[in-house]
Amino acid sequence: MTRTELESFLAVVQAGSLSAAAKNLYITQPALSRRIQSLEQELGYPLLQRSPGVRKATLTAQGEQFVSLATQWMGIWNEAQEIPARLSRKSYTVATNDSIEVCLLPPVLHLLAQRNPEVDVRMLSLHSAEAYLYMERGQADIAFISDARYSKNIDTVNLSSEKFVLLSDPNMKLPGDVTPEVLDGAKEIYMNWTPGFDRWHRYWFRMPRPHLQVDSTAFLAYMLSRGGYWAVVPVSVADYIRKQVELSCSRLIQPPPDRVCCCLTKPQRQPMDELLFSCIREVYREQERIQILL
Repeated sequence: MTRTELESFLAVVQAGSLSAAAKNLYITQPALSRRIQSLEQELGYPLLQRSPGVRKATLTAQGEQFVSLATQWMGIWNEAQEIPARLSRKSYTVATNDSIEVCLLPPVLHLLAQRNPEVDVRMLSLHSAEAYLYMERGQADIAFISDARYSKNIDTVNLSSEKFVLLSDPNMKLPGDVTPEVLDGAKEIYMNWTPGFDRWHRYWFRMPRPHLQVDSTAFLAYMLSRGGYWAVVPVSVADYIRKQVELSCSRLIQPPPDRVCCCLTKPQRQPMDELLFSCIREVYREQERIQILL
């Protein structure tokens, strides 16, 4: 089983046909077929269903199961190829959740890369629980989350604090100051920012579950752009989305507890940690809407 054979199989899965995959790989279709057949012979079972006159590539049951394994193998292979580069250059892996990565860290990491060009910075987008696991396993050097938990092996430091605001379709004509009780839950786009936010939400909107729940800032922005919706978001997210979508921003009366973002570090901090902290302070030192707690 070779890297070329795995790459060829995944190309067929992605393209949907042998002819399209062969074109994408810059090889002939017969050459691609030979690679797939060689892989099937080594595995001992067929990966593709073959019918005369049918151009679309249809996976067998075994082929569908094999897709995830082939993807993992290719990832492992690529990581193995990166080992010489990792040994010759230092790297620094930053794990973070979606909203912090998109709305808070870009200018910080840009400044960090300028200040320390000899270190390669790698970003990982993870949920809070995953971030702790990656830190404990040594797969991340530092992490930023909004759901702090206890870990005896990881230090948790408060990073920032920010208030929540209400974003809404301008056509809804909501006032500048809004109380939660006047909001129509059927028109909400819900994103679970923190445990405190979730408790606040359950208190004011006594519904089994939100009508529309999302898990990424990009999807949240897209849904708000469609019109007719509202969402309660941290101010950093509001500032980010309003650069893309024309929305009204209202102050909440009786708002959720402020969102406190945290930083996870190893007990023995690295010089890169301190450099990153200094970049955060520099970027946000004049930002009144976000309070830096470092």
